[in-house]
Amino acid sequence: MIKSNIGGVHMIFVVYEDEVYFRTILKNEIDKILLNLEVKYKIVFAKSSREVLNYNSSSKTIVNIIDIEHDDEMNLGITTAKQIRENFDDNFIIFFTSHIEKTYDVLNSFIEPLAYVYKGDPNFSRILEDAILKILKMDTEKNINSNVLFKDMNGDSIYLDINDIHFITTSPSRQKYLDVYLYSKKLEVKGLLKDLSHHSERLIQISRSTLVNKSKIRNIVKDENPKNKVIITGLKDKDMERLCVLTPKFKNKLS
Repeated sequence: MIKSNIGGVHMIFVVYEDEVYFRTILKNEIDKILLNLEVKYKIVFAKSSREVLNYNSSSKTIVNIIDIEHDDEMNLGITTAKQIRENFDDNFIIFFTSHIEKTYDVLNSFIEPLAYVYKGDPNFSRILEDAILKILKMDTEKNINSNVLFKDMNGDSIYLDINDIHFITTSPSRQKYLDVYLYSKKLEVKGLLKDLSHHSERLIQISRSTLVNKSKIRNIVKDENPKNKVIITGLKDKDMERLCVLTPKFKNKLS
């Protein structure tokens, strides 16, 4: 994903809506919202799920506006959104719908849309504007706090993109060492949790020994200890997930 700031963001709005009337409304609203901001953007109208996914493979900041009920060769809008989330984890999704009950289909899908915009809502414009401005803010924050500096066991510097970090725990075997969990591997580095907890709003403390990247959270499930919860972030080695534990003292951090 492109690392950008408010003054130079290149955003692509991928609109997946089959009604010309609503496509026109969305274009006009996006133009109006970004009129006085120095933001480089483009609006594209995808005609198929495949086209949506092709746009999402870009290195730009992608904002998908998807009609939940869109039906392209039996590939519903919600199905397309699931494919985006599975393949392009950092891209944004805004659901666009006429039926509020459709949002219930999303709750257990782990799609994590940024917002729901209802076509008949009198606050339509404000909700869409709030979502777009939130994306700009999040994109700026990613740029400012993108790289995290660590020291390895030899004292050499290691820079990790925060987008690659799933969670961080204190080392069970070494004082003043941390275990950093990436998708497919674990790194042992020097450091203290307290020095990282203020680095980014995305690093949230969930126990005395663990920080989690909240943008990586996919699910929260029961632990063997009924007081605790296990946070699922989608590691390649699923057995490692059990080390990412939310304790009662820190449960409000994720609210």
